[in-house]
Amino acid sequence: MLSKGDDFPIHQTPEPVAFAGTDRNFYDRYFFNGSRADGSGFFAVAFGVYPHLNVADAHISVLRGEEQLCLHASRELGMDFTRFTQAMRWSGSIEIDGKREEYGAGSVGVRDRSWGVREIGERDPQPRVPKEARQFYWLWAPTNFPNLALYYHANEDESGKPWNRRCLLAMDGAQ
Repeated sequence: MLSKGDDFPIHQTPEPVAFAGTDRNFYDRYFFNGSRADGSGFFAVAFGVYPHLNVADAHISVLRGEEQLCLHASRELGMDFTRFTQAMRWSGSIEIDGKREEYGAGSVGVRDRSWGVREIGERDPQPRVPKEARQFYWLWAPTNFPNLALYYHANEDESGKPWNRRCLLAMDGAQ
C-alpha cells in the first residue's frame, strides 16, 4: 500500500517505503515537468539518489523558443547517516504494571530520528559504477490532455524483447 511518504526520495527498494532492502543497484528518483498550454515553453527537473552507490544526480532542462538549455550535476552522496533532533512540548501518560504516570501540558521532550549506514567492518569492495552499462530501450510518454492524462511506458532488453509495458488513461480528478 502506498503512503504519503512514497512521494519522497527515501526508498530502500522498488517496493513502497514500508519495505527496505540492500540491493546495491537500487535508486530513488523524483521527476517533474511542465509546459504551457500553447506549447511555447517546457521544463523538466529530476533528482535521483543511488544510496548504495553513494551517488546523487540532478538535472534540469528548459525549452525556450528554439533553444534548449540543460544542466546535469552529479556528486558523491557522502551521507553515511542522517539525523535530526527536535525539541517539543507534549502531554500524555505512561502506564507500567497498572501504575499510570501523567505528563500534563507543558511537559517537554526531545525527538531524535536517524538512519543510514554505520561503518562496522570493512566497506563493500565492489566498484560503485559497473564497468559496462547494460543496454535497454525505454519509452516513457506521459501525455496531458484538457481533461485527462495518458500514461504509457515500454521497456525492452538489448535484443528488443519487451519486459515491461503499461498504459493507463486517467480522467482529471481520478484517484
